[in-house]
Amino acid sequence: MATPEEMTTTLERLARRTMRARPLLSGRCLAGCVAATLVTALLLALSPISSPSDCACPRVDALSVKAPTTPDGRLAVLVPFRDRFDELIEFVPHMHSFLRHQGLDFEIFVLNQVDQFRFNRASLINAGFKMVRRYYDYIAMHDVDLLPLNHNLSYAKPQNSRPFHVAAPELHPRYHYPTFVGGILLITTHDFELVNGMSNKYWGWGLEDDEFYVRMRDARFNVTRPTNVATNSSNTFWHNHDRGRRKRDFAKCYHQKEVTRRRDRYTGLKDVKYQVLATHHLKIDNLPFTLLNINLECDKEKVETAVSDEEDSSELGGCPADAPEGINALSEGVIPTPGGPFSALTSSMWPQDLLSQLGQPDDPNSQPDYYDEFGFKVEEEDGPEPSSNQLLGIPFVEDPQHKLQWLAHLQFSHNREAVSDLTWDTVDVRLQRTDRLKEMVRHGIPHSLRAQLWMRLSGALQKKLASETSYKDVVKASSNDTLMTSKQIEKDLLRTMPTNACFSRNDSTGIARLRRILRGLAWLYPDIGYCQGTGMIAASLLLLMEEEDAFWMMCTIVEDLLPASYYSASLLGVQADQRVLRTLVSTYLPDVDKVMRDHDIELALISANWFLTIFASVVHMKVLLRVWDLFFFEGSITIFQVTLGMLKMREPDLMTLENSAQIFNALSDTPGDIKEVEKLLEVSFEVCGTLNDMMIETHRKRHLAYLMADQGALVGNPESVSNLPKQHLSRRQVKRNKSVIQLLLFGDETTEDDIKSKNIRQTEILVDLREAVLQVGRHFVALDPKMSRFSLQADYTMESHARDHEKYVDVSLTRKRRAKALLDFERHDDDELGFRKNDIITVISQKDEHCWVGELNGLQGWFPAKFVELLDERSKQYSSAGDDAVSEAVTDLVRGTLCPAIKQVLEHGMRKPSFLGGTCHPWLFVEEAAKKEVERDYNSVYSRLVLCKTYRLDEDGKVLTPEELLYRCVQAINLTHDEAHAQMDVKLRSLVCLGLNEQVLHLWLEVLCSSLDAVAKWYYPWSFVCSPGWVQIKCELRVLSQFAFNLNPDWELPAKKEQSQPLKDGVRDMLVKHHLFSWDL
Repeated sequence: MATPEEMTTTLERLARRTMRARPLLSGRCLAGCVAATLVTALLLALSPISSPSDCACPRVDALSVKAPTTPDGRLAVLVPFRDRFDELIEFVPHMHSFLRHQGLDFEIFVLNQVDQFRFNRASLINAGFKMVRRYYDYIAMHDVDLLPLNHNLSYAKPQNSRPFHVAAPELHPRYHYPTFVGGILLITTHDFELVNGMSNKYWGWGLEDDEFYVRMRDARFNVTRPTNVATNSSNTFWHNHDRGRRKRDFAKCYHQKEVTRRRDRYTGLKDVKYQVLATHHLKIDNLPFTLLNINLECDKEKVETAVSDEEDSSELGGCPADAPEGINALSEGVIPTPGGPFSALTSSMWPQDLLSQLGQPDDPNSQPDYYDEFGFKVEEEDGPEPSSNQLLGIPFVEDPQHKLQWLAHLQFSHNREAVSDLTWDTVDVRLQRTDRLKEMVRHGIPHSLRAQLWMRLSGALQKKLASETSYKDVVKASSNDTLMTSKQIEKDLLRTMPTNACFSRNDSTGIARLRRILRGLAWLYPDIGYCQGTGMIAASLLLLMEEEDAFWMMCTIVEDLLPASYYSASLLGVQADQRVLRTLVSTYLPDVDKVMRDHDIELALISANWFLTIFASVVHMKVLLRVWDLFFFEGSITIFQVTLGMLKMREPDLMTLENSAQIFNALSDTPGDIKEVEKLLEVSFEVCGTLNDMMIETHRKRHLAYLMADQGALVGNPESVSNLPKQHLSRRQVKRNKSVIQLLLFGDETTEDDIKSKNIRQTEILVDLREAVLQVGRHFVALDPKMSRFSLQADYTMESHARDHEKYVDVSLTRKRRAKALLDFERHDDDELGFRKNDIITVISQKDEHCWVGELNGLQGWFPAKFVELLDERSKQYSSAGDDAVSEAVTDLVRGTLCPAIKQVLEHGMRKPSFLGGTCHPWLFVEEAAKKEVERDYNSVYSRLVLCKTYRLDEDGKVLTPEELLYRCVQAINLTHDEAHAQMDVKLRSLVCLGLNEQVLHLWLEVLCSSLDAVAKWYYPWSFVCSPGWVQIKCELRVLSQFAFNLNPDWELPAKKEQSQPLKDGVRDMLVKHHLFSWDL
């Protein structure tokens, strides 16, 4: 409850708002009326407020005497209230207009709770009813923030003991379950007394309406609702509240709606205890209402007698505002109560700071954020009303009998030591699949056993124990912040589960764990790197199990349960599964298939995310757990079964929809609308009765072959290919250090297994490189239609190699010098050239260092040189698709996809150092090879470099050969990157960017592979660089020389400090030098 000082501030604020919104009142009357009408904010008993004599403000008086009864009876609108001033100002005028339109005789009573206890809606209504029952024939229990809009919603007196619930499910989307009677309920005074009013035991918003419904049902009252009202959910009610400012009592609300409610047959109208501290007849906009300041009294003993013996009264009663439920405080920390906030999380993920705040709030009147069992923030604002679906209303509490059945099964069927007590150490590492186990999994796994059983059902525990690389080693190896994937992972950490307390802040308990797991996966599986879908899955697993177990579960998912290319850069596996799904829909759901074909609906646009996250981002957590129970036992077939089941459940709705937009939206909303998980699984198994793993794999292989053929990764007829490439993931191993003697005597030679697998690995590397090149090419074609004339098919002919050097020599003959505008420059004189930011200007003359002459759109003129940036285009035409200052996507494609593929080529077959502490990286080879190539004619090359620097000859592209250009770029990168202490991975990526800018990346590969001495030193004979295989790679890279890149080689370096001379000062110096200034400067 707010203090009097806060009330004064509120009064002033609302008074200003009222004056702005309602200027029709006279100035003198306004001051007095506003003060009187806004006295609702004073929660203490006050003396009558004085006002000018000519104002219409009423005096404080007792309740009016009952007026003659009208044919329809008199209505008392009872409004439970606390700190809801803004809503009240809207409510009173609106309800007067609405009820007068229906010709009703009514009065509005605002029941203002002024004590320090939690809000008790039911007790307020009971107290208000006892004060008005002698004067009115029926009441409306009305929320202050729910305003009716449709005049067909009748507030007339209910007839024949039929209470009338105005907020019908068809008309207001927040109230959907049949037994709900909250919001707005009309009932006669006789009927309300007959059921002893409402239960007094619910302190805090929650469950009082559910209890009242049961009382009316026991009294054989039929609750009626509006029928034949020609409106919809968008224009029937207005739910008026401000979530950012609104204060509500959540401390009881959530826990109450999650526990199993027991009947209260005792408390109610007869024993409600209260004091009316003051009665005020007030007006808003000259429309009257009565304010009752009510002080409720809480009988703790009485509350406890309303709870059964096996139920702790503190869970449902507890009127004082000093001990929120769902929290237990222990000496070693705070733990959640079963069914309360955070109770379903693994213990190491419990956010102790939030649990402490819930257990001991600093301010009893503050309303802390509230969370469900999994740590997700409860956004709904109306107590139990948002639990209008069956799923959320079911408490997430483990069934002891169900758990006992599982323990008995593990004891007698999967216990390696039958005579000993059952512990996890004695349970089989991999549970043998039996029909009995399958049946039990389909009925759900007890939540407290899920983490351990998932590890044993999926094979993750077996993988963990068999791995030579420990999770600790993976974390250590992947802790490098300079990994390309690290930046994207950091961007997505807070986006993964923003509404979950474990992942909502940088210091949340799950953020560091999620970072380590995602980095570890990106390092361990270089073919995958980082994919956002893995983040959602990993975060969901972390809620339920420890970090190391979650990591090995992720390894099992990407290696065993899903196809190898599922999370690759091209998402080939997901694309293939979408085609498989489309095939299965046409087979098992022909009606749904016909609807989608008739309306040209592409299901993959909707379902791809379902598959990528294994439903982690689309279904409620309680549904997800049951789906994952099956997924970890039966594999990826579960994804298809559940998807087909959801589509089957949506089929009746789809058949009634008429346009594509409605169908698309209905399909998109399908997972979120699933509330009955048992029904979903039943329908899924019924629809897919004949579906098996062999069918899935057959369809997958066929569609994957066609996709690979379309992308150029497969040559020949897809139907005739027996072994597809990239059907297993390459996995890094942490090399164990050998002793000094072993290193000196034997070095680190390749093993026989490496030689056997080199051909498979080479094929996979080529496929990755081809995919990366195609992705970059498609990016240009998509953003710049002019690029569609370029071919993405590599030219493998011998003639193409001869033309490479001819094109490089002829570059300067067809080249124009152009520049990109950095900012707007307005044209004032005829000899000036005006342009806008990012315009491309053809530079005609650069004779003057400050003023250049250029041409744009047929106009020529001078412009400030500092307003533009020269484009190093060579023979190419500038394209914004290749400019990383304009398109961020090209940066991700080049540095995140193409560069790792090129690095794989350079790393393949690289010799490891045979001395202690030696480093091995492609950048070292590039440095040595570039140096050796220019050493052959060092004096000549040095002279040309000096000439280039002095006379800017390199701008014409006439002097430097590809070898010399490579040497210069390597030295330039070392100069800039060494200052920033950049890693060699960063240097290599920057060199690739420069090669793309200069259109010589393919020629540089030829230069490197032609440096025979360096190649022999760094590579084995079977490597790409040392074998004729590099020629094929050169042909692939040549495709990229068609496109215009303008990539910043320093993109990954820390931002430099701004120049000491601002741009404006430089321009001023130029204007002064050329006498182009006005004295206004």
